[in-house]
Amino acid sequence: MKSMVADNRKASILFFALFSGWLLAVPFQGQVFHSRMTEFRDIMPDLFNYLILLGHFVGLVGAGFIARTIHIARKMILVSLFACLAATFTLVFPFPTLWHLAISAASVFAGLVIGGWGYYFQRFTPPGKKMQTAVAIIIAGNLIMILLNTIAVNLSSIAGILLSLGILAASAFFCATHKFPEEFSPEEHSSVSDQPNYNYQEKNPPMKLLRPMALLYLFVGFITINSGTMYQLVIPAFAHHTLLSSIYWAVPYIGSLYLMLRIPERFNKSYLMYIAVTMIGIAYILYFVLDRSALSYILIDSLLLSAFGVCDLFWWTILGEMLTYTNNPARIFGMGLSANVMGILIGVAMGNASLSFEDHRVNSLTMTLSIVFVTLIFLPILYNKLAMVIKNQAFLVGLSRQWSEKEGAAYPGLDATPVASAISGAADENRRTIEFLQRCGLTDREIEIALLLLSGETYKMIAQGLCISENTVKTHIKNIYSKLRVGSKTEFVKMVKGR
Repeated sequence: MKSMVADNRKASILFFALFSGWLLAVPFQGQVFHSRMTEFRDIMPDLFNYLILLGHFVGLVGAGFIARTIHIARKMILVSLFACLAATFTLVFPFPTLWHLAISAASVFAGLVIGGWGYYFQRFTPPGKKMQTAVAIIIAGNLIMILLNTIAVNLSSIAGILLSLGILAASAFFCATHKFPEEFSPEEHSSVSDQPNYNYQEKNPPMKLLRPMALLYLFVGFITINSGTMYQLVIPAFAHHTLLSSIYWAVPYIGSLYLMLRIPERFNKSYLMYIAVTMIGIAYILYFVLDRSALSYILIDSLLLSAFGVCDLFWWTILGEMLTYTNNPARIFGMGLSANVMGILIGVAMGNASLSFEDHRVNSLTMTLSIVFVTLIFLPILYNKLAMVIKNQAFLVGLSRQWSEKEGAAYPGLDATPVASAISGAADENRRTIEFLQRCGLTDREIEIALLLLSGETYKMIAQGLCISENTVKTHIKNIYSKLRVGSKTEFVKMVKGR
C-alpha cells in the first residue's frame, strides 16, 4: 500500500507540475501570452490582467463547491484541462477579440484544476511531507515557465504558444491515463479507519479551523499586495533587459525553495518568514534608490523573488497540513490560494493607481513599506493561532512547546510533559524518532504510546503503565497507523526504523 501511495504521489506531482508550468507562462501574468499581445497594439493589457486574475479567483473559490468528492474532482480537473487546451489554441489565430473571452475562461478553469488538486495533495502526500511535494511542484513549474518564456520572448511567441500547448496536453494526457484511486481500497480502509467514510474533521472540526484559516487568508492576501505591485512597478521598469529578465526572473525564487529543503530540521524556520518580509521592504527601498541597470535588476529581483519563494512555500505547506482535517480539501486549498490571487489583484490596482499621482514614487514606497510593517506585526498572532491547530510543522517548530501547553488545556487528560521531557533528555536516535513522529502529525500522547510500542511493550503493558484502558490504547494505535499510512505493527516499525 505504501508504494502505491508513493507512486500516486509522484504521478500527481508530475501532472500538476506540467500544468503549473503552462499556467505561469500563459494566463497567469505569463510572458508567453504577453509576448503574443505585443504583436497587436489595439489590445488593452490592463483589462486582460483584471479579467484573468478575477477569473482565476472565481475558479479557485468555486472548486470546493463543485468537487465535493475526489471522484467529482477528477472529472472536473479533466474537463478543465481540455478547456484550457482549447482556450490556449485560440492564441495561434490572429483574433485578439477572441482572446479576451478565451483566456479569461481558461483562468476560471485553471482555478478549478488547482482547487481540485487539493484532493490529490491530501490523499497522496502524508503529513510532514507537504513541504517536499510543494517544493517539487513549484520548482518544476517555474523551470518549465523559464523555458517557455525564453522561447516566446527571444525567439517566437507562436513557438512559445505551441510548446505551451504541448506541455498542457502532456499534463491532460498523463492525468487522464494514470489511474488514480478515486476511493480508499479495502486495504487502505483498514489502516485508516473502521468507519466506511473516514472523517478527516474528527480531530479538528471545521469551526476550529475557521479562525486560523481566516487569519491565514488575511495574511496571504495582505502580503501578496506587494507581489501585485511588483508586476506594475518593478517589472515594467526593467522591461528593457529582455533576455536577462526572461531567463533570470524566477531563478532566485527557485533557489530559495531549494535552500529551504536543505536547511537542517532542527533550525527554527519560523524566523525565515520575518527575514523574507524584511527582504521585500529592502527590495522596494532599493527599487526607488537605484538606477535601472542590469545589476540593479539582479539585486532587486533576487531580494523580491527569494522572499516570495519563502512566502509561497509557507502558505502552500500550511494549507497542505490543514487538508488533513477536512472532508473537502478542494474548498480549503482553493480558498486558501485565492487569497494569493486576491492580493495580486489588489496590488495591481493599487500599483496602477499610484502611477496616476504626480509624486508616485513617494506614494508607492509608503504603501509597500506600510504593508511590510503591518505584516511583521501580524506574523506572531498568525503563528500562535496556526500552532494551536497544526503541530510540529516546520514553519511553526519554534512554537511547539507553546502549542503543547495550549493543546493540554484544550484536551484535558493529554499530558505533554512526557514527550517534552523525552526530547530534552533523549539520546540522538530517540530524539530523531520523536521528531519524525512529530512531523507526521502525531499528538504527544500518540508519540508516547508509539515509543512504548517500539520498545516492545504489549497493549496491556502500555495500558497499565499509562493508567488507561486497553481499548484506549488500541484507539491511539489505530490513529498512529492512520497518520503514518501503515496497516500493522510490522509496517509501523519498518517505517520508523527505515525513515
